[in-house]
Formats: sequence, C-alpha cells, structure tokens
Amino acid sequence: MPSDLPEFEFDDGRKVEIDLNKLSLKEWREFISSAQPYDEGDAMLARIVGMKPEEIEELGYMDYRKLATRIFEIARNPVSDPN
Repeated sequence: MPSDLPEFEFDDGRKVEIDLNKLSLKEWREFISSAQPYDEGDAMLARIVGMKPEEIEELGYMDYRKLATRIFEIARNPVSDPN
C-alpha cells in the first residue's frame, strides 16, 4: 500500500518520507528552538525522515537546507497535498 507521507528526494536520487508524527509537540518545540544543540536537532531530524543522526551530519549542505525547508513547509501547511 502506498504511503500518504510526503517524500523528499536528495540530489543523488535517494528518497525519504517525512513523518512529523515521529516527534511529539514538546519535541517539535525543542526542534525549532534556536537554543537546540546541533546534535540533538540532527537526531530529531533523523527521526522525522527515518535516517540515522550520522547520516544527517554527512549530508551535503544544500541537501540539508532543502530538506529542512521542506519539513518546515509541511509543518506550516500539514493538511495540503504533500506532493
């Protein structure tokens, strides 16, 4: 059965699903806090997309920025068509 979760495609063609329900509301608030340490933010981001924190740290800068932007777009408008 196909997933209803929005996808993100990295420049190398890999795809991940973005599942914001992997974080609680409390964790989401911590995730968007500017005081959040990088390693904790990367761990939360990894949970959202089903990756390991180390994989997030190894992403290219532009892939990381595009992924983060896509996550925030989905968070701002979670009930729209994900694709």
